[in-house]
Amino acid sequence: MLRACVGVMSLPLIAACSPSAAPSPTSAPAAPPKPAPVASPSGSASAAASPSSAASPAAAAKPAVQVAPLSPTVKVQVGLIGSTSDAGFYLAEERGYFKDEGIDCELMPFQSGAAMVTPAATGQIDVATGATSAGLFNSIARDIPLKIVADKSTNRPGFIFSSVVIRKDLVDGGQVKGWADLKGRKFAVAALGNVGQMFADKALRRGGLTWRDVDLTVLSYPDAGAAFASKSLDANVAIEPFRTQWPEQGMAVLLPDDDEIYPNNQASVVMYGPQFIQNKGEAAKRLMVAYLRGIRDYNDAFVKKQGRDAVIEVLIKRTSLKERPLYEKMGLPGLNPDGEVFFDDLVAQQQWFMENGYQEKEVDMKGVVDSQYVDYAISRLGKYRA
Repeated sequence: MLRACVGVMSLPLIAACSPSAAPSPTSAPAAPPKPAPVASPSGSASAAASPSSAASPAAAAKPAVQVAPLSPTVKVQVGLIGSTSDAGFYLAEERGYFKDEGIDCELMPFQSGAAMVTPAATGQIDVATGATSAGLFNSIARDIPLKIVADKSTNRPGFIFSSVVIRKDLVDGGQVKGWADLKGRKFAVAALGNVGQMFADKALRRGGLTWRDVDLTVLSYPDAGAAFASKSLDANVAIEPFRTQWPEQGMAVLLPDDDEIYPNNQASVVMYGPQFIQNKGEAAKRLMVAYLRGIRDYNDAFVKKQGRDAVIEVLIKRTSLKERPLYEKMGLPGLNPDGEVFFDDLVAQQQWFMENGYQEKEVDMKGVVDSQYVDYAISRLGKYRA
């Protein structure tokens, strides 16, 4: 019997955000006082000043090591695409965690992660977020000095956000019984040269095929749904909510093999621009503290089942996924509560991009991934306890 591939892809669900004015440069803040331990334990309730935080008793505890907020506050502009994998930033803003650090954080909507690369490289925004891809690594190889500083979504057990789905009538009729039966069939991905295509290739290799053995085509998710309905598409790497909706609508079949195809996959990342690092270095460290507090709220909600409804309310408010019942059925992206990326997978992705002709020049991944900001955040927050 066919078993399905899964992996978390880029998440192009656009937030319902108003457009922002063009960013202006901000001078570097004065050096803050040296961190000092506080008397209250790390498990104490958050005292973030915002009303949303006050209404959320499950909000992340204050850092075990606190410092005075930056004064004056520092403006930081973060690019987001408005997906559930942006939850750490949305929760940090809604619950006042950025304000706790003296950061005036502006969350700016973009159509894709790729559209953020140049603005981050030139200082128009401070922070870019998005899927890993050959295009990203090619940009870095061409001396666009972005640094990967933290996780923004992973595929790992318990957090599955995308899967390979097969047209239902093909499985019901016995035409597709295993991966080998997809040879020559129409198989859609959202883009070429990204981790989604790599997922598809990993799945097909289970049937002795590669992506070159299928009729690979690029389709947006709405177009892929229409193609399933008209029976002009055979397989697709589908993200949520389509991964849940298409089987419910009888168009496709989701056949679980989630944790075997591509475990520990780094799907998207947080990146700092060079001017942000150089001119707002202390704010860059403080931003990570707030971001990880938001991610920990997310993990508390979906791993520990603490404050789940309040977190879902924030996602409904801040992303385009407004249907409350879907949160009870669909898969969610994994967000590492300690912020670290799967470094070995980034190396493996680059190798695949190069072997398949999408990446022009190898980058030194050790020079691209900068863990100092996550390390600083953990020094103040401590390691997350699941």
